[in-house]
Amino acid sequence: PDANPSIYLTSSLGITFPFMIIAGVPIIWEMAAFWQGR
Repeated sequence: PDANPSIYLTSSLGITFPFMIIAGVPIIWEMAAFWQGR
């Protein structure tokens, strides 16, 4: 069957994007502070 790319693209972004906002930004923030020696 033909797959509709708009369905799986929007669903994957709908799952990944809020997770990156909630969990990814603090993790990246802490890693940057660690690399700067703070």
